[in-house]
Amino acid sequence: MPEDKWYMPLNLIWIASYLEKHGYSVEILDGQHLGVEDIKNKITSKIIGISLDVLSVKSFNEIVNYARTEKGCTVVVGGQYATPLAQQILECNPSVDYVIRYDGEEAFLKLIRELETPHRRKLSNIPNLTWRDNESIRLNNIKDVNLWTLPLPKRDVGGLDIDQYIACYQRTKSRENLPFEYDRPTNAFSIKGCPRRIGEKGCSFCSRIDTHVRFKSPRQTFNEFRYLEEEFSVDYISDFSDNWVIPSWLKQLVSIYENAGGLRSKLRIYADPRDINEYTIGLLETLGVDTVLLGIESGDENVLRNNGKNMSINDTMRAVTLLGSRDMKVSDAYVLGLIGETKESVNKTVRLAKRIREACSTEISYWNILTPLPGSKAWKLLSDINGFSNTCLNSYKFNTVHLEKEFIRHFTKLGQGGYEFLMEVREQMLEEACIPSREFIPITNQPA
Repeated sequence: MPEDKWYMPLNLIWIASYLEKHGYSVEILDGQHLGVEDIKNKITSKIIGISLDVLSVKSFNEIVNYARTEKGCTVVVGGQYATPLAQQILECNPSVDYVIRYDGEEAFLKLIRELETPHRRKLSNIPNLTWRDNESIRLNNIKDVNLWTLPLPKRDVGGLDIDQYIACYQRTKSRENLPFEYDRPTNAFSIKGCPRRIGEKGCSFCSRIDTHVRFKSPRQTFNEFRYLEEEFSVDYISDFSDNWVIPSWLKQLVSIYENAGGLRSKLRIYADPRDINEYTIGLLETLGVDTVLLGIESGDENVLRNNGKNMSINDTMRAVTLLGSRDMKVSDAYVLGLIGETKESVNKTVRLAKRIREACSTEISYWNILTPLPGSKAWKLLSDINGFSNTCLNSYKFNTVHLEKEFIRHFTKLGQGGYEFLMEVREQMLEEACIPSREFIPITNQPA
């Protein structure tokens, strides 16, 4: 992808900063920059925490098996992918000792303290923990961390070097001749959850584990941005929060910016087209936003409604036209193979993408095939089909291409060769994009 190795592992940084605040020494081994053998050679702690995603199953297994059998480590797994699959991970991999679902900061700290006690451990009191209790697996109660109590996520915690990530960006920028004015970008995360995913709602493909919205305080966000600018000369911040355009929160952040005289660094944020209007654009301008990533998904309104995104093409065009009129760039994101997809709906999406490029300046374009990931409505639909329950419910090892093809076969109207048709469209649209974002699917995604 264009952004390959640019962005720091905020999931690990948040937890490491929290543990450090409570007196623990932490080392972060980032698999973006280290190979599996490098990571194995650097494991020296008695306790390791490791995140798991759909692309890292094979390397994950190799690392945790080595850590447990060769190093005698206690292995703790967490992350978005691990949350809906906690029980399967413990059932299928004896090298994993514990899985933490949802927020990891408080749970990991309490687990470490319990592991340090010489007496009988009270694991049932640790929120979000999944663990083996003799022959059964226990899932403890869920508790949210109050984001306002979290420490500043330090970018040099655990031995990280932000310049390593910035150097990757600069190499990519030079190699691909990217038309970006900024030189030192990094990433941040300020808001957990999306207002439209509350409860059982949300887009069919969304596998975000947060079903309600939580914010860092506007002051925390400003302090983090200022820290990045002053300590590391960052001039561009991509905030990957699911939906950044929440007016009441933005208004408070704008007030802090204005009282402090603002910041020099520019911002790239995520938004829903329905939230872009004259008022919110004014707030974004004050905060230095120059690029907005919009989840457009489809050019067919029936397909959008079938997939939990009740917006119109007029909503999208109004948003991109407004952004274009303020000289803000759009990163346009699409999902092919949605529920009810037809060849005509795909053609409508292609036509919409071309209209968007005429209405505004586009930056990186994202064209994805729907992958039914754990935690999403698409995952549940596929796992309910006879013959898939064993594959989808009793393991954490999946072949994503196989799942994509089966989802397209069962839930679209594309007929024979539907997956190949979508791949052709995707390649065509990426070729036409200003800056294409191609998926990076490593061989580790194909478990034995």
